[in-house]
Amino acid sequence: MVKKSWKKAIAGVMSIAMVFGSTPDAAFAAVTNTNGYKTGDISRTSEPDYDGFIQALLDSWNKCEDSVDVSAYNIPSRDASEFFQYAVSKSPRYFYVEPYKTTSDSSGMTVSVKNTYTYKGAALRNMLARYDAEVTNALAGMDKDLSDAEKVLYIHDYIALNTEYNQDSKETSIYKTDGMNSNAYGALVEKKATCLGYSNAFEQLAASAGLDAKVVFSSSLNHTWNIVKVGDSYYHVDVTMDDTVSDIPGRVLHKYMLKSTSYFKSDDGKHNSDDWMFKADIYGEDKATDTSLDTCEWNNINTGIFKIGNLWYALNTDEEGICSYEYGGGRLEFKEKVLSLIEK
Repeated sequence: MVKKSWKKAIAGVMSIAMVFGSTPDAAFAAVTNTNGYKTGDISRTSEPDYDGFIQALLDSWNKCEDSVDVSAYNIPSRDASEFFQYAVSKSPRYFYVEPYKTTSDSSGMTVSVKNTYTYKGAALRNMLARYDAEVTNALAGMDKDLSDAEKVLYIHDYIALNTEYNQDSKETSIYKTDGMNSNAYGALVEKKATCLGYSNAFEQLAASAGLDAKVVFSSSLNHTWNIVKVGDSYYHVDVTMDDTVSDIPGRVLHKYMLKSTSYFKSDDGKHNSDDWMFKADIYGEDKATDTSLDTCEWNNINTGIFKIGNLWYALNTDEEGICSYEYGGGRLEFKEKVLSLIEK
């Protein structure tokens, strides 16, 4: 019997996959089942090793293998699609994984999976090396002792300062992708992306920093953003909307960072729709109920915020100078102006 935890985890992935059809990202790729089984229902079979099946897929993708033997895991063919999609959704790093095919034995058990990739061979290995290097580089300046909220601030500003929104993208919706614009590779390596690329990049850096974050989708808004766990609470983060389209160097808004659902659903929040979808059902708009950070000091800062020593520093246009900020009690608080930029 499939464990309840697997059902919950896959439910969120499948809900997005059904909307996307052949989806905007390989994380929700359409799958061809060579045995003709109808996908969509998780079977109740005896002693299948779903964890082993997923790990075998991940190991094969990490090694860029063309196929993987999964005969030891006792996975019915009709279950393979759901668990394949769940495996790809585990990390934005699998941006190169495409729809696959399976072979099965006479009893309907999956024997092997044939992988297909967007890129192959040396080109793919080089891309992954560049991707991993950019993830490492992105987090190299982050202090190890930062709180969860400070990690979010650092990652939010890093992406906004280093990624440009690709206004030339041919994507007409979040369901029709254009090259690398919609994945973390575009945002982190090529430094250009659409909202889905920004969101995947945030999920990747958050995971690498030890944070729990996922992508949120809205069809009616034609937009994606993130939900992230900070301490025991969940908050919304939209780096795309905080990175102004004009892309003025050094300019970063914080209006849509660590916000509650009630704020995002408000007129000021600009995310009000009834079709939010989450990768897993442990997330949901009812999770982000804490409103304590909706009015945090960073709302007033429209430049990058940098940690130096024990304080954070930013250009504050209202104060007409560079100001220092202390982090405490889950919030960033103004301390003092340390340098005036206006001659008296």
